[in-house]
Amino acid sequence: MFVLSDSFDRLYELEYKQVTRVELNFPGKLELFPVGMFPNFGDWGYDEITLAGKKLFRHEVLFASGATIAVEFQDFTFSRRPAENGKQRRS
Repeated sequence: MFVLSDSFDRLYELEYKQVTRVELNFPGKLELFPVGMFPNFGDWGYDEITLAGKKLFRHEVLFASGATIAVEFQDFTFSRRPAENGKQRRS
């Protein structure tokens, strides 16, 4: 999963390993081919990582739209790098 920082200058890559389950819930209308800078999900609201079982973690993310993503996994890595066009801001 790629996540753009709130200041738009860093890109985080979240890599889940040994994934056992992925859930996506989206309340409301979902466009198949959305346009614009922030379509559908909206901003990342908050997230949490919990223990889902023996050696199994669950990362849940809630977005401004009310959409949620949950990933169950056994291992995880992340990296960060400067974002291209990192100084663009939302108007």
